[in-house]
Amino acid sequence: MSLALILLLVLLDMQNLFAGRRAVVRASDMSSDDYTIVVPLYGHPRYFANRAALEPDRARVLLAVDTSAAVMHTFADELESDGWRVHRTAETRSLSALLASALSTVTTAWTIRLDGDAAFADRPGTAIAAAAASSADFFSVKVVPSRARRLVEKLQTVEYAAAMLGRHHRPWLTSGACMLARTDAFATVLTHHSQWFLGEDIETGLIARRLGLRVAHLDVRVHTDVPDSWRALCRQRRGWWAGCFRQTWINLDHCADDPISLVYRVGLVWLLLYGKLHALATAGRLLPVVILLYTAVLVVSNWSVRSRWMILYPYYALAQALVLPALGVVEYARVAYASGSLGRYRMPRSRRSARTPAYALSRCRSDTAR
Repeated sequence: MSLALILLLVLLDMQNLFAGRRAVVRASDMSSDDYTIVVPLYGHPRYFANRAALEPDRARVLLAVDTSAAVMHTFADELESDGWRVHRTAETRSLSALLASALSTVTTAWTIRLDGDAAFADRPGTAIAAAAASSADFFSVKVVPSRARRLVEKLQTVEYAAAMLGRHHRPWLTSGACMLARTDAFATVLTHHSQWFLGEDIETGLIARRLGLRVAHLDVRVHTDVPDSWRALCRQRRGWWAGCFRQTWINLDHCADDPISLVYRVGLVWLLLYGKLHALATAGRLLPVVILLYTAVLVVSNWSVRSRWMILYPYYALAQALVLPALGVVEYARVAYASGSLGRYRMPRSRRSARTPAYALSRCRSDTAR
């Protein structure tokens, strides 16, 4: 049994070896201005870290500001006086609610959701032109760390690189740092969103897929800030694992569309957690062999993004897999209790019943405008 599980894990991780054979959308020299960059801002002005990077596109930027905090109300005034376009709302329950409110004012055909600490490596107009020329409606992009000086950042660079290759196979695993879509499709997706915070980004992509939207991976790079200390990383990943727990167990019935990911999360991440701890305690001389095998699989399957830091990555990944799931469950319970909600998805139960009259109508408008 143990050997079979190890082989299954190896096969799942080896998928990235064939990522280059998957169809992705690539940008060219063509560009388009028919887009709006929506940047959700909440909590504190310091989260608007990409202000300088967005200056060249200021005319196409919409800052969606949650003004429920006094400091953000004042900040919204300052932004408007400085010439930024601001959408205010003081009743947002989550990022998805904030974005949905802002999208009601967007008139362009395409919308880019961009975090306040993320920035395009190239002109966003080239990404939009490539998206518009394709047949897809919703896109994930390649998110890469903006800095890799400290060890914790270098290991995250390896992690992100491998994860982004995985998006070639599963483009609907969208990142909160950046995703883009036809505006009408984006708005429709958000009407089905649970409006939870933890795991809300991947939920968006999963809903888009369930609604029958054509989801693809756009091969453009977007830089994002990553935790620069182990404490900050633990705090961030605690929320990520809480979202993973919500996605895997609270919404287990909605995961059948992606059985491979479901088996990976349910079996190899959660159900085998005790087995991993037991194996670690009893492996003895076999542990170095297992680490060596995992390192070889990591390097070979991600050869196109290889890095010398892959030598240390297995220890980093093992530490996360052993410690953070439990912290994630505790964090999920805390948020669920505070919000009075389990975070159940509101998406249709099957793709057959997914297409709504509202989306069909908006789809017709999009096809007519092409």
